[in-house]
Amino acid sequence: MEIKDYPNVTLLNHPLLKHKISILRDEKTPTSEFRQVVKEIAMMEGYEALKDVETKEVLIKTPIEETKQPVVEGKKLCFVPILRAGMGMVDGFTALVPTAMKLPMNPTSITANSLTTWKRNRFMSSIRC
Repeated sequence: MEIKDYPNVTLLNHPLLKHKISILRDEKTPTSEFRQVVKEIAMMEGYEALKDVETKEVLIKTPIEETKQPVVEGKKLCFVPILRAGMGMVDGFTALVPTAMKLPMNPTSITANSLTTWKRNRFMSSIRC
């Protein structure tokens, strides 16, 4: 198998990312540092993953003039960690887009009450992930 056989896969081959992955692999890395590095890696991956995110033009006032500038339409984004291991990465992604929604994908964390809340707020119909 070669990467070219998977057109939807992006290989992140950055030296800083490789360095941080090496820190994760080191058995001497303390838990607190491990969690911080996972967040940093997620931010780097998020930067690449969100490169095509939709933006909209808004009017802002600078010290010199009013101008239209692009802003991320973050309220339409949601992050859904599929596996428990992905939970640590959500903080890195939401650091990039604080207005994004976070939804649990762990079946044991979904209750009748949470499903009712989602339906009532129409979260499920607005998910674009």
